[in-house]
Amino acid sequence: VAKHNEAALAEALALECARRREVETAKRAEAAATFAAEAAVRALKTEQLRIDAIKTMDAAAKATHAVEVAAARDATRRAEERREVKRSVMASAAADTAFASNATTIAAVNLEKAYRFERERTSREV
Repeated sequence: VAKHNEAALAEALALECARRREVETAKRAEAAATFAAEAAVRALKTEQLRIDAIKTMDAAAKATHAVEVAAARDATRRAEERREVKRSVMASAAADTAFASNATTIAAVNLEKAYRFERERTSREV
């Protein structure tokens, strides 16, 4: 009977140890599953942060590009205005030169006429 009780006690102890191992294994599996779920959540948050950063950089790049394009257009417009003013000034200077040249030519012709009339008058008087 004692051997039987000892065998039953050993069997009960073995069963208790097996049950504890199963419980501990289940707890470790549950902890691993919880850790994996938390890691997946962290990975999703990290990916979302990365996507948000890319979107922010893209928006900043678009805004920078828009500012650069506007500045380039403004610089081009100002350069064209300066060229137009220069053309206008050059055309005005050319017109002034032509007018002065024309006035000089007219004065020279009038002076030549005056000399001719004076020669004719003096030749008639003599």
